Amino acid sequence: MHGTLEITSMGALGGTSAVNVDGGSLLVRAAGSINDSAAMNLGGGTLSLNGTFNESVGALTLSANSIIDVKNFTGNLTFSALGSWLDGTSLAITNWTGLNKYGTQVGSLAYNPHIIFTDKSGLSTYLNRISFYSGDFGQGFAGTAFEMGLSGEIGPVPEPEVYITALVLLGGWLLNALRRRLQAKEGKEPTV
Repeated sequence: MHGTLEITSMGALGGTSAVNVDGGSLLVRAAGSINDSAAMNLGGGTLSLNGTFNESVGALTLSANSIIDVKNFTGNLTFSALGSWLDGTSLAITNWTGLNKYGTQVGSLAYNPHIIFTDKSGLSTYLNRISFYSGDFGQGFAGTAFEMGLSGEIGPVPEPEVYITALVLLGGWLLNALRRRLQAKEGKEPTV
């Protein structure tokens, strides 16, 4: 499919055994619109979720680099399992506003999506091929995937350099504050 197919009612794709998104975009706005055992095959396309609902589908298969866009989505997207992923393919989860590994909110507090794999077989081998972004693809990298607890839910774990940068900035601010305090104690005019 090319372009965008918008699903707005329950059961719209209920009779399908597989949903293929190849190069286009599938915008899901209603719970129960996809058969809960239907395989989700992403072949370079975008699965977009928008609204407050829970959606369960079959296994997630990737035949090309693909995107799951969770802009304005709050709820659960539950995959029954991981299907086959073509070697070298990756998944980008964009407009993420949920929690990261450390329980810190990413992006706006308005939406809190959850992505869950109920059968976690092989999940650990795929995590490094899933990236989270707080904006559109390539904008606001939030981290690579990490399994949150033992539930099969995934979320981003920030790269170490994010925390190193924050610590360096905090350390610089503390040193500057200490220098100003010492200067004031010595009766010198504090410098900025």
